[in-house]
Parts: sequence; structure tokens; C-alpha cells
Amino acid sequence: MIRTGAFATSCVTTALALFVAAAGASLAAEATTHTAGPAASSEAPHGREGAISRNAKPEKLAPGVYLLGDRGVPKVPNIGIIEGKRGLMVIDTGMGPENGRAVINAVRRVAVKPIRYLTITHFHGEHGMGAQSFPLDTLVIYPELQRQELFSKGMDWVKVMTDFYPDTKYFLDPVRLRSPDITFEKEATIDLGDMNVRLVNLPAAHTRGDNLVFVPSAKIVFTGDVVLAGLLPILADDDANARQWLEALDAIAALEPAVIVPGHGPRGGPELLAVMRDILTVALDTVTTLKKQGKSLEEVQEAVRQKIEPAYPGYGNTREFYFLSIPTIYRAG
Repeated sequence: MIRTGAFATSCVTTALALFVAAAGASLAAEATTHTAGPAASSEAPHGREGAISRNAKPEKLAPGVYLLGDRGVPKVPNIGIIEGKRGLMVIDTGMGPENGRAVINAVRRVAVKPIRYLTITHFHGEHGMGAQSFPLDTLVIYPELQRQELFSKGMDWVKVMTDFYPDTKYFLDPVRLRSPDITFEKEATIDLGDMNVRLVNLPAAHTRGDNLVFVPSAKIVFTGDVVLAGLLPILADDDANARQWLEALDAIAALEPAVIVPGHGPRGGPELLAVMRDILTVALDTVTTLKKQGKSLEEVQEAVRQKIEPAYPGYGNTREFYFLSIPTIYRAG
């Protein structure tokens, strides 16, 4: 059973501000050095970043709630599995159909019930572009804004990833976008029989279609990339919004979760929200102050770097943060 707010039907077409323009050759040169943060692992089947292990077994977080962790492998998300009497919900798929099949195999290691629902935390391909591997009778549900982003930006995202991260071609070349069966405007509740799951379209933060998944009975949230552990926040285009990201963090905190599963990196608690808030606040305050003083983007990037790097050493996505996130905040004024 699904309860939602009003459905949206209009479609927007917004151009993805490809990070080729933002980062230039310097990001391309460092693309292959990305890691998942200070505790990153080099484990990656096929020798490729983005690969979900065929032997991965989910970790039980609470009765009926499981985590297939990213193991510190770049471009692998944290994936959730929720089991109720009526069946299963899976949260995110990994990048491409092969990873989607690996997720289904992992699900079968903990439960044999049908996968009734698939939800995706945002349109970026390492989170949802394995959806085509899921059974046709699995209902795909997520915010309408995410659907709009997927079909207006999704293949641009694929091109960027395959241009800058050659290993991703193996996973992304076979991708066919799968339409959702159900979309919602603000939130939806999924009844799995003895387990309710809330889906919430957060204020536009990492993307416009950010989808929070909350299991109230276990006080566990799956945040997608609105929360990261060991990584800096990425605002990849002008639909991302740092100020609204802070509002999204407030919305997550209001749920009083005991366990926070970030989009990437180790699970944690409310301290993960505090770290994200600190990084975004420092970036926003520095950019706003220096832009008013007439400083150039390059000067602002350097000023932010001098504040962030000593506080958060060893974070592996610094180039993306300085060449994507800071320009986005700078343009927004």
C-alpha cells in the first residue's frame, strides 16, 4: 500500500552544467585518484571502481533493515534493504545493470520474498542506473522531480562519467533508463505489512530530486548523497543549492534518527549531520563574504581550501569539491 501527496505531471528540461567546463583538464588528470575518504578501501571486483562485489552480504542493522555497504569502493553507494511481511523494498541499485544484478543477488542472501518496491535516492547513475535489472513487477517509486532530472540530465551524466572515469564505461554503456511506476511531490509512505517506510523529497540540495528514506520503527535513515561520510558535499550543477542543503539537514535531524546511512562512506549517527553542516557553512560564509569583496572565483576557491583541508584532511573528493561545489555556490551569490 502506498500513500502519497498530489502527483506532478509537468516535465522540465534543465541542462546539466557538465563539470568538464568547471573542472577543466586539472580534474581529468586527477580523475583516477578519487577515493572514498580517509577509510577508503581499494577492494573493487574486476579491478574497476564502481563494482559491487558478487559475494557481498548485507549487514543487519535492525529487524527487517539491512545495509549493503560500499566497502570504501569509489562510485559504489550504500544500498538499503527493508523487509516486511508483504515483501521487500530496495534502496538504490548501483551503477549499471551488472551492479543491479549484484544487488539482487545480495538481497537473496538475506530474504527470499519478492522485491515489491525499488526507490532511488537521486538520479545520479551510481545510485539508480541499475534499475533495469530489477523485475518488471517491482514498482519503482521516487519523487517526480527526480524523474524529471533523470530524463533531462541522465544521459549527460553518463557521458561525463564515461569521459572522465573510463572504468565506468563497462557499467554504463549497457544502461537503459527505466521510468518510475509511481512518483510523488512531497512524500509517500510504503506499507510493507508490518513495516512502514517514509519517502521524503527533501529541499533541493545535492539534486532537486533528493529522496530521503526513513524507517520510523528502527529510527534509521538512508540519506543518499545529502549526507556523506569521509567525503565533501558535491554541488554539480546550478540545481544544487547549498542553503537548501542546510534545510535538508535540518529536516533529517528533526526525525531524530539513531542510525544515519550516508550515500557513501561508513554509517554513523547525528555526528554525520554536524560534519556536513560545518563544511557547507564554512563554504557558504567564505564564498559569500569574499564575493562581496570582489574576489575572483579562483581566490575564493583557494580561501575555502585553506579552511577545509586542515579541518578535514584525507578526504578523497577535494578536486570535485573545489571545481564543482565552490563555483556553484559562487554563481548563486
